[in-house]
Amino acid sequence: MILLTIGIIVGVIIIVCFVLLSLYRIVNPSEAHVVVGPTKKMVCSPDAKIQKNGGSWYFMIPFIRTTRILSTLVQELVVTQETIEEGQARYNVKSSVKYRTTDVGKASETFISDDELKKMLEEVVRSAVRAITVRYDVVTARAKKLQIEQDIRKEITDDLGGWGQELVNFQLVDFKDTIDSTIITDISKRREIEIKAQTREQNAEKIKQAKIKEAEADEKAQEEKSKEIKKLVNINNKETRQLQ
Repeated sequence: MILLTIGIIVGVIIIVCFVLLSLYRIVNPSEAHVVVGPTKKMVCSPDAKIQKNGGSWYFMIPFIRTTRILSTLVQELVVTQETIEEGQARYNVKSSVKYRTTDVGKASETFISDDELKKMLEEVVRSAVRAITVRYDVVTARAKKLQIEQDIRKEITDDLGGWGQELVNFQLVDFKDTIDSTIITDISKRREIEIKAQTREQNAEKIKQAKIKEAEADEKAQEEKSKEIKKLVNINNKETRQLQ
């Protein structure tokens, strides 16, 4: 009887341990888990800066707790859009936004999925790019690319922060023509023509300078030759007088 009781107790302990192990969750280093229970909400993550009311592990209890998993890795969104320059000419801008989730609780309350977040972010990026690039003509925009990037970062940083995101980097990748506008190509061709013209002028100037130096060298050689002849004539005249 005693042995039977001990066996039952051991069996129950084994079953409880098995159940607990099956419910035990260790959070992946690249993730954060939002665990919601009847009375408590936890954010569990290996990163202590992200944790809130929890640690790096938890027990997932069916029908009592729900869990949402968010990535804490750096994500990238590439946006290609048409914009208008100061002179109203149209061109395409390709930009890259890199971001990551830092406030998991706020992020879980702001968007349902990564796709929804990307749509929200794309709208903000498109708006910011248009608002900043319209201040410049295309030539100036390309020349002041770093300044424009900084201005756009300022425009989108607060929005991302409000969604629990951190802006890691923003970059203007490329400027291209639209289907109906060839402004980028036209500027490039114009610049190529200017460079060729400058090169021809520089080559012509170099040839001119070379000829001037060559003429100066010939003139100097002639002067030296005249001096030498004059010197020989003087010596010859002196010797002739002495013989007389």
